[in-house]
Amino acid sequence: MTGTWLFRVASRPEVGGGHVGRCRTLALAMRPHSEVLFVLDRGGDAWIGRLAEWCLPAVVVGAEGGGPWAGCVLDGYDFGEADIGEWRARAPRVVVIVDSDVAPSGADIVVNQSTIEEPPGGGTAAAGPRVLAGPRYALVDPAYAALARSPQPERAESVFASFGLRDSVDATGLCLAALALLAREGYRPRVGVAIGSRAPHLDRLHRQVAELGPGARLFVDLADLTEPLAEHDMAVGSGGVGLLERMAAGVPSVTVVAAENQRRRVAWAAGAGATADAGAVAELDANMLADEIRRLADDVERRRAMAATGRALIDGRGAERVAERLLAAA
Repeated sequence: MTGTWLFRVASRPEVGGGHVGRCRTLALAMRPHSEVLFVLDRGGDAWIGRLAEWCLPAVVVGAEGGGPWAGCVLDGYDFGEADIGEWRARAPRVVVIVDSDVAPSGADIVVNQSTIEEPPGGGTAAAGPRVLAGPRYALVDPAYAALARSPQPERAESVFASFGLRDSVDATGLCLAALALLAREGYRPRVGVAIGSRAPHLDRLHRQVAELGPGARLFVDLADLTEPLAEHDMAVGSGGVGLLERMAAGVPSVTVVAAENQRRRVAWAAGAGATADAGAVAELDANMLADEIRRLADDVERRRAMAATGRALIDGRGAERVAERLLAAA
């Protein structure tokens, strides 16, 4: 063991579960070689029990004690140079996980989950942090890559929708409205929808799912999406961590850009043939999204190719590779 690594993770209810989810994946890859401790936001207490299910200890910030620490991983959009400085005073190495090309200065390693190409020289520069970027370093649970997939039917018989635990932009509601339009046209696939219990539109989503009929199910607060992804022919989701999970699982999908920092990743995945880019949620209506879903549902060859491409790009070993780099630097 090399000592304890801290994971200071954005975890308030309003930020959703993406930060905690990918840090959990990285921590599990590191744990055989290092102790880990999650340090959560005040208000992020609900994650303590869920992380305990993976035997990952967690406390609220201020209760972590004094160390000694081997290093600190920071993952949250609000963390900046002051936060890096604060944790560097307590840990010899600071790693920052970002979703854009703009990273706060002062980190030893930056794990960039939006940049597509690994920097020349593997991210080594004369000055500045080492950058780990590209699909080789995608922090995706290897369970997604291990999923067995059934052959694609001529027309997709089931559709799974997930836009994160919180989905503050209500892309889930838009997707359900699109599926309702398709149902009126006669296309009625079996529908699964995942959302978190703190999502602001949850009551209406229950009604929308019920209106789709007995073949539609709403899953609330799932620990992960492996089971529903394995059970559906295609998916509709946002361009965050969920897109990488769909690719690793070999699930063809229509992807909605739910936040600006997703735009580059979605364009890359669509250009590679690993998803269909429906555009930004603010620029979509139910008819437009219904057209995208219909086109993919009706094109079995495209779905087959999409599934194969996604799995070739995201192999589920990204967290293992990042863990190796972090531990080698310790």
